[in-house]
Amino acid sequence: MHQRGRRSEVVPGRQGLSRRTFVASALMAEFALMTRIARGQDSQPLRVGMVRPLTGRFASSYAPLFVAARIAIDEINSAGGILGRKIEIVDEDDDGSPAKEPGVMKKLLDEGVGVVLGPVGTSQALSALPVATNAKMIVGSGSFGYEAQDGAKYPYHFQFIFNNFVQAAATVEYIVDRRRIKKVGIIQETTGWGQGYGLGIVDELKKRGLSPVAFETFALSATDLKPHVRNVQRSGADAFVLGTSLPPTSALLFDAIRSVEYFPPLMVGASGLMGDVLLDILPPDVLANVYAAYLRAFTYTDAEPPGARQLAYVKKILKYPESKGQEPNSAVSPFYDFLYVLKHVVEEQKSFDPDKIKAGFEQVHDFPGMFGSLSITPENHCAVPPNALAFIKLSSARDPRAMGCFRERVES
Repeated sequence: MHQRGRRSEVVPGRQGLSRRTFVASALMAEFALMTRIARGQDSQPLRVGMVRPLTGRFASSYAPLFVAARIAIDEINSAGGILGRKIEIVDEDDDGSPAKEPGVMKKLLDEGVGVVLGPVGTSQALSALPVATNAKMIVGSGSFGYEAQDGAKYPYHFQFIFNNFVQAAATVEYIVDRRRIKKVGIIQETTGWGQGYGLGIVDELKKRGLSPVAFETFALSATDLKPHVRNVQRSGADAFVLGTSLPPTSALLFDAIRSVEYFPPLMVGASGLMGDVLLDILPPDVLANVYAAYLRAFTYTDAEPPGARQLAYVKKILKYPESKGQEPNSAVSPFYDFLYVLKHVVEEQKSFDPDKIKAGFEQVHDFPGMFGSLSITPENHCAVPPNALAFIKLSSARDPRAMGCFRERVES
């Protein structure tokens, strides 16, 4: 008796192709697709949102901060991208307005963007983060606000810049502990950054049994700060804390200081004092008494020149015209280190899944960033430690060693 052979079932529309062969081919195709995605060899670029003011009063002030992003993206793409996917920027104009941020984030989400650089500004970032958090968008903003480091509240946001509380602690440590000055006057802008900085100064003074002898606030729309400066002058403050976040606002404050001729022995501020526009407002002998908190990685002393890596980075920054006059703000941008840590995390996790990226960020420890050694924990999403800050002489901007970005560090 002849044994009847097993009949091969032909797939309709696939002449001569058995169902078994068809299923096997389909499974192989699916496996190949998943392998390409896992290895980052999908042809689709990695779309990264860039939220910034392309129009409005903040456009020129914030533009330097995005130079670092462009440098990092060029470097990463030249090296093959992230898991083989090149980064493609999706620009969105937020006009620097907190009210516009939720709509901007929703628009990026609708366009399939899962990673966002920006927005810049503490108030702007805090307005954007609720939408981004609900959508599990990975965000590296330009927020200096202490709240933005909260890993429980904003689990998909990562802060790659020193925040206002860290700046405040460093400021009081320099004024009171190192310079032995106890009569401190404060002026702050009424932005999210300014309010956090001012309150941080008050808290740090309180820890030392002190209170500010004057505390003045002003809106960014103010056009005359002389009445505020006179009030601090009347208080007899020996140290004047300048709570401004943008060079144009700092210029208005410097003009008021010059006009009322209030020149205390020490004036201290933060990144808002780093614009070249300020260097010609105050007399040289007065400018010599103005100091600012700055990233230690971009400082030097007679015995310690800038590092080779930072020198190479600064040479790239200087090629961008939007950095002219605001080179320090380009140097301290959070986006360079954020993008490199993103690349490290994605390639370590072998995934673009937001929860896996989040988990990877929270395991970063002593990452060799441009700003120094960077670490993140589930609770604290600020990667930059307090010891990354130093105080610099504002007048050192005219030193040939400064190269626009570097500043001379003070050790006492």
